[in-house]
Amino acid sequence: MEVDRSDRNRRPVHRRRVTDRVEDAAAWAFAALALLTVLVAVTVGQAGHASALDRSRAETASRTPIRAVLLDAAVVDGPQQVRARWTGADGVEVTGDVPVHESGPAGTVVQVWLDADGRVTSAPLSARAAEATGLVRGILTALSGWALLALAWNGLRRLVERHNTAAWERDWERVEPEWCGRVP
Repeated sequence: MEVDRSDRNRRPVHRRRVTDRVEDAAAWAFAALALLTVLVAVTVGQAGHASALDRSRAETASRTPIRAVLLDAAVVDGPQQVRARWTGADGVEVTGDVPVHESGPAGTVVQVWLDADGRVTSAPLSARAAEATGLVRGILTALSGWALLALAWNGLRRLVERHNTAAWERDWERVEPEWCGRVP
């Protein structure tokens, strides 16, 4: 059986506009960049976690936990400084303000962290906080990258739409008189 290859049996050839090809190529490029953004975000997150973990280790090595006795009652709505007494590393009793996060009567024993010079300081960064730091940095990197890609894609789409609209208007000016029967 022969296949009829005459012009009337052929499907019409769909000619793609340049803007269609540009948009398709850009879509592939943006998809690749979105995946690359995930890779960058994971790398940034891991680096943030490693950095925070190093900080946690350094702080833990340079700070000493001690027990302090509150001299005043602590009525806490949030972090607050309360007078307390503790024994320093040299065995001398010290009185000073310590951060308290929970309410308690005078005489309550609380944990306080001292730096190498014996001054009250914050607790070292925890391993869980280091994980959270890495996670937040990774998520923010991904969201920022995707937001930039979305803005760029939207800008490209507007340019393509503007170009296509202008081309359609030029084509309509040429075809409309013939289509409406107003051929000069």
